[in-house]
Amino acid sequence: MTSVTRCPRVKAIPDVRSQEQAQQVTQAKQLFFERIRGTERGARTSSLERGTIEEALVNLENVVASQAIDWSHLPGTWNVVYTTARDVRDIVKDQPILPFARSTLVGQEYSPLVGGGGEVTNIIKLELVDLPPLVSILSGTYVSILVKADYSISSLKSIGLRFKSAAVGHVEPSEGVEGLILNPVLPRGQWNLSLLNYLKDLEVAFQFPGESTSNSSRMNTIRPSLDVTYLDSNLFVGRAQQGGGIYVYERVFE
Repeated sequence: MTSVTRCPRVKAIPDVRSQEQAQQVTQAKQLFFERIRGTERGARTSSLERGTIEEALVNLENVVASQAIDWSHLPGTWNVVYTTARDVRDIVKDQPILPFARSTLVGQEYSPLVGGGGEVTNIIKLELVDLPPLVSILSGTYVSILVKADYSISSLKSIGLRFKSAAVGHVEPSEGVEGLILNPVLPRGQWNLSLLNYLKDLEVAFQFPGESTSNSSRMNTIRPSLDVTYLDSNLFVGRAQQGGGIYVYERVFE
């Protein structure tokens, strides 16, 4: 009878280094979100506060500095949670940016990557608020400003952009407006739904000068615009190459 030699079970050794890094990332994120609390996404910060927030961000960036960006996390919708860019800080304030409109979403939507690039839509979603009594029925209506661009992964840690077009539209009528259009007192018919669909599909758009119909020529004119210093399934940190503005986004789960 032949004896069978059994190999001893080898215990899986946990990757201590990756566990430590994950813990460091978690702690760095927590510190960042603590420091931006109450800043209205960067709109209300002193130079001292911006310095301490920058310190927290650099801490997070340093933890993963030696790692490549996992671009598979990029597609989807992202909402700004903090920025130092002056033109964006005025938009993300909690108070209305216009007399009767406040921003509810300021961010970007990236299409899936195809051949190292795709399309990105910059989104500013506005809600009409505190309207005068005569037009108060419009309060709660949403209107979006959309700026579309081609994007490409221009280096290991940067994105290039070429802006193509801008549009205002994608109206989401308030409950009051929908209730008025669908009011049972009014004559019912296809016109009710047609009017609602018309409002929702209404869009005023224009192309930027120099827009080409050739995909290859569009991709060739894309220039590096944003250094991506951190990206995971929930958080996206970018630094503009021109102007040096910082943009931190959180993923929007729909």
